[in-house]
Amino acid sequence: MDGVHVATLNIRNLMDRWDERLPLLIADMAALQPDLLGLQEVVFPLQQDRIIGAAGAAHYRVVRGWAGRPEFGCSVLVRDPLETSDESRVDLGRDREAHRVTVWLPGGTRVTFGTTHLYHPPDAHRERDEQVAALVEWLDAAPPVDALIVTGDFNADPREPAYERMVRAGVRSARRDGL
Repeated sequence: MDGVHVATLNIRNLMDRWDERLPLLIADMAALQPDLLGLQEVVFPLQQDRIIGAAGAAHYRVVRGWAGRPEFGCSVLVRDPLETSDESRVDLGRDREAHRVTVWLPGGTRVTFGTTHLYHPPDAHRERDEQVAALVEWLDAAPPVDALIVTGDFNADPREPAYERMVRAGVRSARRDGL
């Protein structure tokens, strides 16, 4: 398989001193320049995803998936010249979503790249497990590819049923597996 550089970040919309965090995010993005970036908690009217994507020399295509309201959600940034197809979004309930694209790497490898943001209350184990069940079913219905990459804010402890459901579905954890 072709190599691909992937990153993910929950930018936490405007919370937690956004004005102070933005220059740090721009500097990190300019240095990192990943091929694929999954962002969560993006405020679309503020163009947060496009501002971050404009940092550095690379150019990015932004694919948005709204969550609960059309002005808020997750974004996928795909670095030029990577080609995409098969954009899709799924509503996971509780104002949460996931979306994905098929990405064509230069050597011909096809990758499904998606991002999500699951329900956040610490004790919402059942709700997150239901969201992951819907996520796994939706990912299984995606067009055939050579690899699957799912990023996001899962808000789940590795001992939770949602986490284990992802692992049982064949998803390797970058956190657990040191990827």
